[in-house]
Amino acid sequence: MRKILFLGDSNGTKELLEKARAQGIYTIVTDYFEPRHSTAKLLADEYWMISTNKLDQLEKKCKSDHIQAVISGASDFNIEMSIQLCERLGLPCYCTYKIWKDSKDKRLFKAICKKTGVLTPRDYEVSHLLARQELEKINYPVIVKPIDLCSNAGVSYCHNEVELVEAYQYAESLSDQAQVIVERMLEGIEFCSYYALAEKEASFLTLVIRLPQPGYLKYCYSMNTTLNCITERYIKEMDPAVTKLLKEMGCWEGIACVQGILDKDNQFYAFEMCYCPETSYLISPWGKVCGFDAVSWLLDCAIGKKHSKDSLPLGLWKSNQRCANSYILFSKKDGVISEINGFDRIELLPNVEVRLHAHKGDYVKKYYPLGNIMFDAEDYEHTCEMIRAINRNIEIKNTLGENVIIYFDDFDTLEKIDKGYEASKIYTNFGRS
Repeated sequence: MRKILFLGDSNGTKELLEKARAQGIYTIVTDYFEPRHSTAKLLADEYWMISTNKLDQLEKKCKSDHIQAVISGASDFNIEMSIQLCERLGLPCYCTYKIWKDSKDKRLFKAICKKTGVLTPRDYEVSHLLARQELEKINYPVIVKPIDLCSNAGVSYCHNEVELVEAYQYAESLSDQAQVIVERMLEGIEFCSYYALAEKEASFLTLVIRLPQPGYLKYCYSMNTTLNCITERYIKEMDPAVTKLLKEMGCWEGIACVQGILDKDNQFYAFEMCYCPETSYLISPWGKVCGFDAVSWLLDCAIGKKHSKDSLPLGLWKSNQRCANSYILFSKKDGVISEINGFDRIELLPNVEVRLHAHKGDYVKKYYPLGNIMFDAEDYEHTCEMIRAINRNIEIKNTLGENVIIYFDDFDTLEKIDKGYEASKIYTNFGRS
């Protein structure tokens, strides 16, 4: 029987594991978490208590147990470990370690964007010396970030020189390369554009809008939705250049996404890419909405089944009759979880799936993703109805009796994005770090 090893339990792991089991593949999950805190371990045929960063130990175990495939869900760290482990074992993988590292290099990404015609925000030349002549050329606000990190690690939003100097030193301290990018802060509709890849060709899948709750960190994307009025414009104005970008980056198999903003100047800009399975926690309702089985596509890549460019989905976005949504529940303060209530009622609603990442007794930090609730809906009104029902029913309390969930209720911005307002009229100052 074919055996597949899953590194960790992150978003998408459950769906990949269930698909593998349905195909008769023997499933194993490994990380250092106890099974009671891992949905995937409870579902798998077997689990190991080996941390995903113990590559030497995992390599030896995989060889002795005759593992024939390795895969990870949407965890940047575990994806990187799975790529390295596949290379050690000579197993198929959609991505090489070099391409993975290149995709995380923000400066290289900007250079290739320029080469392929993808707009990026203006960047400023600022060295570690933070020289006066460099600082005087900056127009605020700006965003400061390490060149080689992802998932918003080390990112700061700066409105003056004092904030910039502090943010630069912080980002530099986190960067393995000790390099930092300073660029104009974009303000508008943030999105992820997803592509299926085969034989060096890319096919657009869907556009996901990412919204924070006003008053909290800008990159705590509470609401992720395919509901929007800008997809057709994106296809016309940005898609041709993005497909060239993905080819130039070496993204030839699997699924990739480009993150960007429709800025208040009414232009599309890209600021990052992710060569990984899924970053907006929407892999489950995706298939129901766009008719593309992303889970099977990714699993095929892991087990060595090649896709032809003729099998790429074309124009599926045109027939989307519903919208896919993922409501990510962030914690608004540090503390130990004492109560989790109402999720059983939410799971009874049609087209809803719940993924809890926090458990009673867990200590969680501020802005930790406690879980996410995925659902598909008919339209804007139905989406708002579902969000309100979720907000009424669920709570997660700490030992002080405080409900720590950041609830999303920015229905005004959601409506503007759905109805077709100009980007300059949609933008809201959602808050900053």
